[in-house]
Amino acid sequence: WKQGDTLSADFSAEPTWYVSNPKNLSALGRACLMVGPIVYCLEEADLGAAPHRFVADVAARPQLCESNLMGHGLSEWWVKGSMENLPDGADLYAPLEKSDRVPVTARFIPYMAWCNRGANAMQVWVRKET
Repeated sequence: WKQGDTLSADFSAEPTWYVSNPKNLSALGRACLMVGPIVYCLEEADLGAAPHRFVADVAARPQLCESNLMGHGLSEWWVKGSMENLPDGADLYAPLEKSDRVPVTARFIPYMAWCNRGANAMQVWVRKET
């Protein structure tokens, strides 16, 4: 080595959906997006609705979107999916009818960045298309 030499490394990682062991009932039917060691989450601040209404299309590849989230240059991912189109004033229970979902693309941010834009709901383990 001599002064002025530089070293560059590429630690690229692909977005991967993880599922939990079926014994974990709270995560059954759900998936978690990870890129390398970074866990991503869906935040109400971006979705504009409660994140538990989002259903991820885990067959579609998430799209990378470099951002300057919180001034740290963190990566975020855009995920295709759908939202249940249920009115907020709906009855707590109702007869099962045809699903009324609308297609959406949701922004996933690093879990460590959650709740830095005000208090709001978040999900790591999101519902997935089956």
